[in-house]
Amino acid sequence: MTGTNPTLTLPDELVLLLHKEDGAHYPGPSVTVATGAARVGELVLRSRVALEGRKLRVTDQSPTGLAWADALLAEFAKRSGDEGKPVDLSWWLSFELGTFSDHRDVLVENGLLRKETKKFLGLLKSSHFYPDEVAREAALTELTALARGQREPDNRTALLGSIAHASGLDKSLGFTDAERDRLDALAKGENLGGLVESTVKEAVELIATTMVMVTTLPGTGE
Repeated sequence: MTGTNPTLTLPDELVLLLHKEDGAHYPGPSVTVATGAARVGELVLRSRVALEGRKLRVTDQSPTGLAWADALLAEFAKRSGDEGKPVDLSWWLSFELGTFSDHRDVLVENGLLRKETKKFLGLLKSSHFYPDEVAREAALTELTALARGQREPDNRTALLGSIAHASGLDKSLGFTDAERDRLDALAKGENLGGLVESTVKEAVELIATTMVMVTTLPGTGE
């Protein structure tokens, strides 16, 4: 696996980027959708699923070593049934809740987020999650270099950049119009270069367009 931190999965790195230095995170329904999309992207990177239009098909259900990934593959296989019908990606992303908090917990366990819980008026609890500065800065530097055209995308960063753009994270991070335009091109499957495999090129565009469609649906929540 390529990227800034090989121990981080794609959804882990995305969730790390979604957290601010003040312990809060960027809000909106796209948070959950983006994390779910990054999960699918990780399975694509590991050659466990393939995308066919806006549908997903399990191609390899062998263990990944990741509990969430193995559980997700089992869920997809169950929904496919005996006939092996592909799963509708837009439907799944619309109802895939809890992914953001699940990966936030992973980051806390690995020491990349520090959780602080405080009480207000002695009753109400509020938790903040402070990112490890070095790890987050490394992830942000990687994404920024991609957006500025300073590095050629590979399988992993192509997916990360397109998901960051489709979710609006690049805007929240203060990227310039030119930088966001470069990520927009990636999300459309353009300018991906020779380091991105053909199966990933297809997945990059399909995941990004499905994310945009899902986040515009009424009732899509965080």
